[in-house]
Amino acid sequence: MKKQNIIAIIILTILFIISILSISVEKDIRIDNYLQKEQDNLSHQFNVIYNEKYNFAQLIYNDIISDDYVLKILEKQNKTTSKKELNSLRYQLYKYLNPKYKQWKMLGIQQLHFHTTHNISFLRMHKPNKYGDDLSKVRESVKIVNSLGTPSTGFEVGRVKSAFRYVFPVFSESGNAIGSVEASVSTQEFQKELGQALNSEIDFLINKNIIDKKSFKDEIKQYYKVAPLNKHYYVDKMQRGNASKMTEEIRKEIGERLNQNKLFSIYFKYNNNYRVVSYLPIKNIKDNKVIAYFIKYKNSHYLTNLYRDYYILLLIVTILYLMILVYIYTNNKYKDELARNLEMIHHQKLELQSTVEELEKQNIQIAKQMDDARKKDTLIAEQSRLASLGEMIGNIAHQWRQPLSAISTSASSMSVQNEMGILDCQKDLNPALNKIIEKTQFLSQTIEDFRNFIEGKKEKVEFVISSAIDSAFSVVDSSISNHHITIIKSYEDMIFLNSYKNEFIQGVLNIINNAKDALDDGKRDIKERFLFVDISKDDNFATIVFQDNAGGIPDDVIGHIFEPYFTTKHQSQGTGLGLYMTYKIIVNSMKGSLMVENNKFNYNGKEYYGARFTIKLPLVLEEDKD
Repeated sequence: MKKQNIIAIIILTILFIISILSISVEKDIRIDNYLQKEQDNLSHQFNVIYNEKYNFAQLIYNDIISDDYVLKILEKQNKTTSKKELNSLRYQLYKYLNPKYKQWKMLGIQQLHFHTTHNISFLRMHKPNKYGDDLSKVRESVKIVNSLGTPSTGFEVGRVKSAFRYVFPVFSESGNAIGSVEASVSTQEFQKELGQALNSEIDFLINKNIIDKKSFKDEIKQYYKVAPLNKHYYVDKMQRGNASKMTEEIRKEIGERLNQNKLFSIYFKYNNNYRVVSYLPIKNIKDNKVIAYFIKYKNSHYLTNLYRDYYILLLIVTILYLMILVYIYTNNKYKDELARNLEMIHHQKLELQSTVEELEKQNIQIAKQMDDARKKDTLIAEQSRLASLGEMIGNIAHQWRQPLSAISTSASSMSVQNEMGILDCQKDLNPALNKIIEKTQFLSQTIEDFRNFIEGKKEKVEFVISSAIDSAFSVVDSSISNHHITIIKSYEDMIFLNSYKNEFIQGVLNIINNAKDALDDGKRDIKERFLFVDISKDDNFATIVFQDNAGGIPDDVIGHIFEPYFTTKHQSQGTGLGLYMTYKIIVNSMKGSLMVENNKFNYNGKEYYGARFTIKLPLVLEEDKD
């Protein structure tokens, strides 16, 4: 093998290795970004629920401290040591608050607990038969509130259950401390609401040592079991067996990362699908240390597709590498054989040289005659070809260039694939033929659209604007759904318009299609896609506004979008005639106005930015006097 071939193989191998490494690094970066997004989503949703429950707890607290009857009972219990009187006061408070407590439970506040100023449990609304126990050593939040007279919130393990505590001080009318009240949300309620908000399975993991020290033994036996994932943690007895789906390697990694007390996510393959598990650390009120985790389990189609594409790409790169190696080898073999043949021909040439010299003079004369004839034939053929080209160019319209280009591209692709023997009828041939049919139909439809618009078979009728717009939406309803676009309609009472209904629908359809393409152009990742339609009436005019959140139209483009043949799409996708035709219909045919601008707006508490098309039309179209 020649030296240059060896160098070529070395360079090719280096490029192959670099390609494999680049593909792997890109895959890892995408996975890291995806896992970070999952962590951020879990943390954000937890904070939303936590703050919501705090607001509920604050409302309950305000209700309690504004109720004179409740304050009198708490003031009395703070002054007496009689068990009989305390039991009577406890019963009165429970009976009085029980109807409200049932309503508060519907807000997710399952635990309502009253404590004395000495941190003694006075009444548990959720467990009225458990009272009188000293909470000083097990409930830091109660101790803080009673000693400092300020609220304390956060996660804390209790005698009955672990929960997110919202503890508030209670004062008499004279300003003296008479105890504290706690509204708590159980971890089970947080699990349920997190699962609903994230559409995922949620588990809860809590430090076993802390539960064993603080909780009632019968409560531990009733609600907890040792976590299969880590023997130093408890889980709820009703939790699913998600840990059993993990490999021993994944369990070991989770155990190591739990010790880091940080938010993290991992993923693993299970039944040919990938699952993402995210761990959200929960800190204790007492020392602000992590003692529990919320765990989110999610089947990830994104990772499944990413790994599928990754392996396909590796396979393609490897096949290309092997094909080039084979080509170098066969080409080298062919050159060697060619050299041997050339040497043989050289020997034969020497043997025939004497004969060639004798015929050379005759050949020169014949060659001259043939060259003269060939030049004459070439000139005639060139003149004929130029005449045909001139006639063809005169008959081809400008708007055919892009569809013809798309047809040519599809045909060329099929030809190359056929020559290479890789043409797949179902995968390649049929879609390509469908595309050619689609483009030829588009050519015909383009001519028909221009003819209808120029010749102007117009019929003025009275119609309801909202119905006409809904008709336009019905044409692209399937496409709108496939692009995951939400249509937000704001229509006044039926507004009638006396004008050209068919042309109006055509113009509206162009604007809808333009917004649809902008919202899903493949360049921007727009998670929430909206198209707002607003119809209103002012004096003798109707105003129709289309607002999207696709990010707006570039400043260097917005001034040209109503010009013919102007498009920002790929040449095979757009002709630049849609918005031009809409402008002609609205302004010239219907005597209205059409404006476009970029607009920033708020919807459901979020800020969006996109293009805003405003159509203003007279309710009654007056015919031109001329």
